[in-house]
Amino acid sequence: MRFYSVFRVVASLLSFASASKLSSGMTNHFPLYSTAGANTYTEAQSLFDYSMSIQDPRWDDTYKVVWFNDNGPWSIRFTAWYTAGLLYRNQGNDVENAKAALKAM
Repeated sequence: MRFYSVFRVVASLLSFASASKLSSGMTNHFPLYSTAGANTYTEAQSLFDYSMSIQDPRWDDTYKVVWFNDNGPWSIRFTAWYTAGLLYRNQGNDVENAKAALKAM
């Protein structure tokens, strides 16, 4: 049951990330945000970059999960969020690490 919940969260995040990425090339903003602020896409991208920079050093390459001491040394919850971020960023070994994290979860 736990795997199914994690899978549903990751699937919905990936769906949102792909829709956002596809629309950002043409309109330069996420479709779910108001167009009132001209810098909405830039601000969202900045927040995404900051979030990933926080999680990157916590990545445990041995176990393929994010290290965060909440209910033990590693966190499945943060790994699920980070996995969606890795797939969205898609640089270097991001896709391979995301696949390994999904297998580890």
